Amino acid sequence: MKKKLFTLISVLFLLYGCRSDDDINDLSTTEWDLDEASGIFLEYNNTFGYLSQGGSDFKYSYENGKVIKKNGGVMFYNFETNPSLKFSEQLYDLVTYKNNKIKIETKLFDVDESILSKIEYVLENNKIVQQTNSSNTIDTVKYYYTGNLPKKQIYINGRAGIRKQSDFYYNLNQNLDSIVSRTAKFNSSTEKFEPINISSRERVVEVFDLYDNYVNPTKKLGVFPELFKRSLSKNNFGRYREVIYTSTNKYINQSVEFPMIYKEGKIVLKF
Repeated sequence: MKKKLFTLISVLFLLYGCRSDDDINDLSTTEWDLDEASGIFLEYNNTFGYLSQGGSDFKYSYENGKVIKKNGGVMFYNFETNPSLKFSEQLYDLVTYKNNKIKIETKLFDVDESILSKIEYVLENNKIVQQTNSSNTIDTVKYYYTGNLPKKQIYINGRAGIRKQSDFYYNLNQNLDSIVSRTAKFNSSTEKFEPINISSRERVVEVFDLYDNYVNPTKKLGVFPELFKRSLSKNNFGRYREVIYTSTNKYINQSVEFPMIYKEGKIVLKF
């Protein structure tokens, strides 16, 4: 696998990352709804920091304490030859709630009947327990919990069984410490996935650290896949790393540090 290493330019820290003493001491403990977020803080195509260009600002709307709309989306260009992502103001996500289900439809402005993609969640006791995505009709994702914290995701291929398992680990401050994922080996003879070896060295470890002490404003936005991992913690992580373990080696596949910007006792996920 080709090694990728993403590190945000230090100028961002000089321009936006400075915290005044007043900001540090004025920590808000009140939950609040995030209105805007820059793409640099989000995860797209399994990579943080993809949308680092200026102007990639997503806007969120709420009703009765729930998110109902996201303005702004991501479009894929030259997907077959040189896949790339670009922010678009022409896309929006509409979120609807009905009984024990949540549906997210990605649409195109000025085209009433357009539905470019769809995600559906099933809830039990107000927790997401299942996810299906129209762009991947093979997989169903199952969620498992310990208390209120997600502890495991299992990706089930409808034809071949469980193909991936991700385990979530938290620190004592209820912040996500790491996600450890293992992928099953496919047996071409049976056309099924072999049982996942949880003790295998071969794995992907996502590490979250450099947390602040500020309230995480993305907790209601975890229904959007690009904000799911950021929404799981009490506070806000300032660094993300993806470490690949093979049978013999270990290497960093991604490393991203985020400009932690604060104003009036709140973190600002926009620059």
